Amino acid sequence: GLSETWFKETNVETYGLKGYNHVFQCRKGKTRGGGVSLFLKSNIPYKVRDDLCRNDENIESVFIEINKDVLKTYHNLIIDTIYRVPSTEIPYCNDYIKSLLNTINRENKLAYLMGDFNINLLNANSHNLTSEFLDILYTYSFTPLINKPTRLTKQSATLIDNIITNNINHSSCLKGLYFVDISDHFPVFFIDNGKDISCEQKPIFKRDYSKDNFIKFIQRLQQSDLENIVNITDPNKAFAVYYNTLCHNHNISFPLIKVNIRYKNRKPW
Repeated sequence: GLSETWFKETNVETYGLKGYNHVFQCRKGKTRGGGVSLFLKSNIPYKVRDDLCRNDENIESVFIEINKDVLKTYHNLIIDTIYRVPSTEIPYCNDYIKSLLNTINRENKLAYLMGDFNINLLNANSHNLTSEFLDILYTYSFTPLINKPTRLTKQSATLIDNIITNNINHSSCLKGLYFVDISDHFPVFFIDNGKDISCEQKPIFKRDYSKDNFIKFIQRLQQSDLENIVNITDPNKAFAVYYNTLCHNHNISFPLIKVNIRYKNRKPW
């Protein structure tokens, strides 16, 4: 995703990346600057979401959607690039983001919103409109992935570029900044290997709390040497002995058993 491409309708087709499809918006009118682009590998089918795109004096954005069957996931995926023009009204941006996230949630889609929002998240505690921007994200279960400044000068450090998502499973993903000088902003990145949203069903285990196992649990507790706990003067150590004894007998008495999944549409949780 690229923002501030400065492409024009007359020259945008002369730029591209080999092996990638280019989806773009150019700034309208004679004003130079602006422009947003998405580059997608040519073997990935997608559709452009014109209904979500915006191209005016405040916001420039381009959206695409990838079908869940292509990704082998539970939900379709929406990806975009957004550019908020500096010095424009933040409330206008907040209203747009609120409407956008509401649509994505209503459609039950996953989304990664990339871009230069020109809203410094480092000021969230001291600037009401920035705090409101974050509150909108959290309200719709979206979170920013980047938490370090993306634009540095001798006088300032601001976090204005980000990748925002409602995919909360990031245990095996990589995110961060590229410290390169190809622009006055650091490029941000996020790498998702797809495991967290895979359709592959994982085995489910639960403990066997049968009546016989309850009897075994009580018998084990009766045979455990818990009376010596009262002789331990340190309350933290006493509790640790008690807790470990209880957990040990519990796990043995109520073993984990594999549950057969009977429904193909079982939710991942």
